[in-house]
Parts: sequence; structure tokens; C-alpha cells
Amino acid sequence: KLVIFLENTVTVTSILIILTVSLERFWAVYYPLKTYSSGSKSRAMIIMGGVWFTAAATTAPFLVMAYTIQTTHIADDRIVDVCISPVLHTWQRAYIVARFIFIFALPLILLAVLYSMIIYKVLTETMECKQMTDSARSQSAQNRRQLVIMLVGIIILFFVCLLPFQILALWQIFVSYEIPAKIGAEPYLNLMWFCRLLIYINSAGNPIIYNIFSTKFRRAFQKVLRLYCCCCKKRLAVGLGRHGNGTLSSQAGTRMTTMSQYTHYSMVKNDVSDSVDNV
Repeated sequence: KLVIFLENTVTVTSILIILTVSLERFWAVYYPLKTYSSGSKSRAMIIMGGVWFTAAATTAPFLVMAYTIQTTHIADDRIVDVCISPVLHTWQRAYIVARFIFIFALPLILLAVLYSMIIYKVLTETMECKQMTDSARSQSAQNRRQLVIMLVGIIILFFVCLLPFQILALWQIFVSYEIPAKIGAEPYLNLMWFCRLLIYINSAGNPIIYNIFSTKFRRAFQKVLRLYCCCCKKRLAVGLGRHGNGTLSSQAGTRMTTMSQYTHYSMVKNDVSDSVDNV
């Protein structure tokens, strides 16, 4: 139950964080003095705590919907425990639809409006600033364009990567159960795993976009790397001091994750009840 709850919580948290940052960007562009006077780390921590609490409350129904069943593994016919979250009742369908509307569709519309207004404000301010020299105006325009491209790229990447999974979730709760059975186990699992893989691609793509367009991010990342390398050197020196032969002991662990999906297609076709863990 915690696996399904947490994987959905972090996904909702990602959406709310992007929405919160976008609102902060909008406020900073249109009301810079108020933003500067009200900005503080404690305020930011309170907002982040509220975001995580809202995400956890939003995905709490999965704690009720999820349960485990015993089924046959598709690879070697072993009996395994699988955690599923079938959508069987009307309130569950209503919850999935409401979650799609309020956590995905409405934030997408709001972000489109916010960034359209931000882009308009940024570009018009650059052109209307007459006190700047031509070179300074050109440099300012270039910096602002990079900022806009970076933010818009992150938003597009995020929603393009999440949209297939959201559509798949809606499709699973409204189509007839015979349709997935007709598709077949392997194509069905490939489709589901591809949609979940896109979520990992989004997480991997964000730092790449930041690194390309943000000088501050590159400097901060280099600072973290230097700090990490210094800590590693110190730990290595301490380890070599403790072990006269110069060998360091290490432990390896393997994490096995429970796999889940929205529908109870697994109850009809046991060999397609698994799905890939979600970030």
C-alpha cells in the first residue's frame, strides 16, 4: 500500500512544485518589490511543507484502494504476491477523474496562461527599456530568452512525459475489460511500461535542461561536485588509515519493488497484473 501511495504522492508533488515555482515566477515578474520584501527561507519551507501535505492528502485514497493478491508470475509461473489498486466502485472512478482534472488538466491550463503572461512581460520590458545601451539591451534580451526557454522546456517536458500515463489510467477505468485481453499480455505490458518510463525520462531531463540554460545551476552543481569530491577524499584517507592493507569494505543491497496498476485487469488475466515502479 505504501508503494502505490508514495509513487503517486511524489508524482503529485512534482506537479504542485512546478505550479508553485511558476506562480512565484509570475509574482516576481509582475510584483518584484513585493516578492523581494516577502522572500525568506522560512516562508519557502512552509510552502514546501504545504505542498507535500496537500499531495499526501490528495493521494490518501490509494491506501484504501490498494491490496495484495497472489498470482502467477508471467516469466517462470511462480506464485507471487502483487499489490494492485483496481478501480471497481463509482467513487474510485470519480476520484481518478477528479485527480486528472484538478492535478493535471487545470495545472496545465494555468501554467500555459502564467507563462504566456510572463513571456509577454519579459519581452516587452526588454524592448521598452530606453535607458539601456544597445549591447546591454541585447544581453538582457538574450538572458531573458534563455530563462523563458528553460522554464517552458521544463513544463513541456513534464507534461509530455506525464500525459501518456494519465491517459492510460483513464483508458483503463473506462474501456471494456475484454479490450486489454484482446491486445495481449506482452503489448499491454509494453504500453504500460513505456508510459511509466516516460516519467523517469522527465526526471532525468530536468537537470540537463537546467545545465544547458542556467549558469547559476552549473555553478551550483560544480560546487556540489567539488564538495562531494573533497568529502570522498577525506573518507578514503580515513578508510585507508583504518585498514592497513588499503582495502575498504562495502556492502551491496538489492531493492525489490512491488508493482501495481490501476485496473483489476490482473484479476481477469493474471499474467498482466504487474507494472513498473513509478518515480
